Amino acid sequence: MPAKQKKAKKKKPSVNLSILLIIIALVAILSYAISYLFINNTPNDDVVVTHRNEKTKTQVNKGTAEVESLLEGSWYSNYDGTILTIAGTTFKMESAGVDESKVIKGTLLVKGSEIIIMNSASAKSCVDKPGKYSWKVENKDKLFFAKINDPCTNRIDRMIGGWERF
Repeated sequence: MPAKQKKAKKKKPSVNLSILLIIIALVAILSYAISYLFINNTPNDDVVVTHRNEKTKTQVNKGTAEVESLLEGSWYSNYDGTILTIAGTTFKMESAGVDESKVIKGTLLVKGSEIIIMNSASAKSCVDKPGKYSWKVENKDKLFFAKINDPCTNRIDRMIGGWERF
């Protein structure tokens, strides 16, 4: 019996590594896009987005807080020219100085006519010291805060000085 020689088969890589990485990236992008569309098209009774000057509800710390759209936007201080920008549950205060400008960021919680302001850790002042104020908007372009309780004296003068919308 003659010995049959088996031809050595060359093994071809089934999938090139670069093609595999491209496929994985495309699948990841496609899954992100599908989940984004699914989440944004799913009705949610806890989130209600309305037009300016109407109330917006958002889920905050296991409770529903009302964020007044009247507050959203940019305001400048009659006290020292600081610019206050409110967007949802965040704020940013920018004040110009001779040597340098200061930027203080943080979060806020609005419930009815009261607001609680908390500076972020990057503010370096009044961190972990929430300030509680009542607020009102007059003629859609003037904002006033009245101190209820704020242990941060640096923040009090600026807040109660009065603000006007840009």
